[in-house]
Parts: sequence; structure tokens; C-alpha cells
Amino acid sequence: MAALQELEMYSVHSSYVRRMYSQLLVRNVDAIKVLAASGLTLEHINIADGMIDIKRYGKMINEAKRLLFCPWLGLELGQDGDAAAHGVVGNAATACDNLRRAVQVIATYGHLRADAFTFAFVENETEGNLIISQRVSLGGESQFFFEAIFATLVRGFQSVISANLNNIVVDLPFPEKVWSDVYRKFSPCQVRFGYDDLVIHFPSDMLDQACITSDSVIMTLSLHECDRLNQNVKSRKQAFAFRVADLLKRVDLTTDRMPELGHVAGYFCVSSRTLMRKLKEEGTSFKDLIDANHKELACWYLRNTNDAIEVIAMRLGYKDPTNFSRTFRRWYTDTPSEYRRRNRSVTPNHAVADTESHLI
Repeated sequence: MAALQELEMYSVHSSYVRRMYSQLLVRNVDAIKVLAASGLTLEHINIADGMIDIKRYGKMINEAKRLLFCPWLGLELGQDGDAAAHGVVGNAATACDNLRRAVQVIATYGHLRADAFTFAFVENETEGNLIISQRVSLGGESQFFFEAIFATLVRGFQSVISANLNNIVVDLPFPEKVWSDVYRKFSPCQVRFGYDDLVIHFPSDMLDQACITSDSVIMTLSLHECDRLNQNVKSRKQAFAFRVADLLKRVDLTTDRMPELGHVAGYFCVSSRTLMRKLKEEGTSFKDLIDANHKELACWYLRNTNDAIEVIAMRLGYKDPTNFSRTFRRWYTDTPSEYRRRNRSVTPNHAVADTESHLI
């Protein structure tokens, strides 16, 4: 088993968190309370194509298992959902011409849905092995995630090939429990417990099975999108600053304040010192990112709203509009009012309360 790396943030696709939230609602559990216990809100999980910190999701899982009295919750969640529930990765895998190619797609792009795990496919003369390992220790919640991945894959294999899966052997990376018959009842595969990684062993002849869901057009389009997403992920992973900047852009300053360093560090489950160090290593700082965000937001408000300069300044955290005006002139040489006149995108429906004329 590969050594676990202690990196600051790994994530799962927000659609999985939304599915968990829906399951809680169906089971009459206070889903909002469970979200709050994990430091999440509906705004967090409803971001389209968002990624949720896996540590926060882990807290949500722990609370959900406690309230539902269901130690195999991952198994239940994993078997609930079709290929579309797993985005372009699921679509690409189910559209492949045979099972081998489908498994290879999962091995290549599975991390796009949960980057706390590595996916690899190794084949020899007699069998092919899909190996799923943890990148980072997930503590007591690791069983849930492995259950969910196991159940998701088994359901997928059942849907794409017209063959019994009883020749597939699955090694599960947690000890056998008193309720382990639940896994055997769920899966036609041969299930074994107590291994280092989640490994699915396929007989070679089964890998040659044609997929009944194959579609060359969907496969080509989906793989192209997988490649594009993969490049985006590599860029984000290379730049921790990208994640911080992305978080700052999501703040609605009409209702919320721009978060401070400690709040942002807490969101990413790191200390303020670690956050500052990571940003420094990438040639920037939290202040630089805040300034860049303010610069972008200031321009947007001036171009697209009728809000007074004083209101915009206050939203951006400037108690004195004079300071905002001076800062803006340093950015663009224009004053905010001059910039607005040159770049206006909306037609005012009322006079703009512009008090900047008396500002330095």
C-alpha cells in the first residue's frame, strides 16, 4: 500500500454531498443541522460542478451514520444512482465498447470525482486488477468511502455487461464486521475483507465482454471532456492560490463580508500559518489575493450597477470612501467615477448617488 501523503486539501464532487443531503431528507433527518455540524451550507454544496473538502464531507458522514444507525451507509449511497450521477466519467465508462476499456477509463479519470483516492488498472495473463487506494488518511470515514466506491462500481458493471459477476473477486480494505453479510447480499461478487486497498479482480475473459451500453459518439465526447477537466485539475493542484481565489470570488458582498485569513484557513482545514506558507511558496499572499479580488469586484460593480461609490467602497471593506478612491486610482489611474463613465455596461434607471467628486 502506498504511503499516505499529508496534503492540505482533497475533495469530492459536490453532487455526492447533495445526494447525501437528499438521503437525509428522505429519511426525515434534519439535513441542515447535519450540514452545519460539518461546517457546510446549502450554498457550499449547490455550487455547480463544485468540489467539497473531503474532511468536511467526512464530518457530515459521521453525523449521518450516528443519526441513521446505519454503519454500512456508504454501501446504500453507492448503489443509489446511475451513470449520470457520476458525471462525464460515468458517461464515458458506460459508453465504452468492452469492459476492459470501461475499467481503464475509471482508472484514468476516477480521481476527477474524488481526488483523495488513486485509481490504477494492472493486467496480467490471467486477470485484470482495478486498484483503489487512499492518498490521505481519512480515519473512521474511510470505510464509508470505500463502501460507496465498491457499490458504485458493482452497480455500474451490472448495468454495462450481460454476464454474472460471481467470478469477480473484491478485496475490501477494512476488517469483517458482524454485519458483513450485508455486503455479500448486495454484491454477486466474491467479497473478502481485511486488505490494504480496494482491489477488484476481473478474469481476463470477462474483460473482453462487450458493453451493452456502448456508444462511440458519447464515449468520444465524454472522454474529451474528461481530458479537459483533468487539465483543469492539474492546474488547480499546482496552485493553492487558485483555490483561495476561487473561494473569494464566491462571496456575495451584498449579504456577507469578505472572509478573514483565519476563516479561509479554517475552510481549507489548515492553520493560518500553513495557508500563508503555501501562498508564499507560490509567490503571492492572502493580502495580494484579497486586493486582486477587490480590484475585479470594484470594476464589476462600477460597470454593471448603479450603486453609489460609497456603497461599493463599503462592500469592499473600505470604511472611508476616500481610501477606496485613492486605491482605485493607484490601480487604474482613473477615479472610480471616471472608470464608470468610460466602461459602463448598464443604463442607469435613476441618478447614481456619486459622492466621489469631493474625494481626493
